[in-house]
Amino acid sequence: MPGPKSLTSLPLRGLRIARRYGWTTSRFLGHLEGMQELCRRYEAPCSFPLPAVLLARHPFLADRLRDATVLVHGLFHLDYAELDSASQQHHLTLAKRLFERHQLLAKGFRAPYLSIDATLEESLRETGYEYDSSRTWILTSHLNALPKSVQGFVKAQYRPSSGESASPPQTYPMELPVALPDDEIMIDRLHYPEREISRTLLGLLEQAEPTRGAVVLQLHPERFPLFRSSLETVLSHARDRGWWLTDLDSLADHIRHRPDGVPPRWPGSGVAALAVSGDIDGITSRDFLSRGSLDELKVDDIT
Repeated sequence: MPGPKSLTSLPLRGLRIARRYGWTTSRFLGHLEGMQELCRRYEAPCSFPLPAVLLARHPFLADRLRDATVLVHGLFHLDYAELDSASQQHHLTLAKRLFERHQLLAKGFRAPYLSIDATLEESLRETGYEYDSSRTWILTSHLNALPKSVQGFVKAQYRPSSGESASPPQTYPMELPVALPDDEIMIDRLHYPEREISRTLLGLLEQAEPTRGAVVLQLHPERFPLFRSSLETVLSHARDRGWWLTDLDSLADHIRHRPDGVPPRWPGSGVAALAVSGDIDGITSRDFLSRGSLDELKVDDIT
């Protein structure tokens, strides 16, 4: 999900939110279940980052995510790189506690807007997060093929590393970079039909396989009807090619325990690793009217 929008983009964004979410939970939950069911068919676990405030607003959501890997996506959906370190650490600590209250274990973090800096990385270390999935990478060929306006947006908003594949480094917190372009770029900015989404995602896999790399996809559940067949194409291709289909927790654990300097070796003799993730930024249109506040969460009850 991109950063704060310009005023000219707000009406269009409002219409998209209303169409994709609606005023009740049923539309989004149908998309979420559809995405989970598709991944289950291919034995590909999903990972879902979400702001902790959503668990306070919609407690039943925890049961819908009980069998999935969850990540903290902030206490609220805001740009954490704009907060000072004390505020960051306060929010990160409260978010973890709110997840724990709902019996959800969150080992990892993904920043809203994929906006992260050195201060936020240090705050993640201080608050005990095991890995981060906020940084990005993009194939050089994909970046160069983007229209100049979109290319400029990607460079300014995400500051991705570029190359021919992603090989997550052994750091703390562990970095699991998101592959670009994601669904927001392909669908809302480039207006790709599904065949082009499939071609782009398969290109990521084809480049990563020779180096036994790891690919982390970001596909927001609210757009599931728009990328359903593309995701199935990718999962089918990865399964047939012998990829390790995994979640972000397991990917981070495996990399962490790999000896330094040893080339990637994936479980089950996997030729490479694929993790499907999707940020849950809200589940109804109402969630976007207010990002939330400490007063709403009744902080005294969770500290």
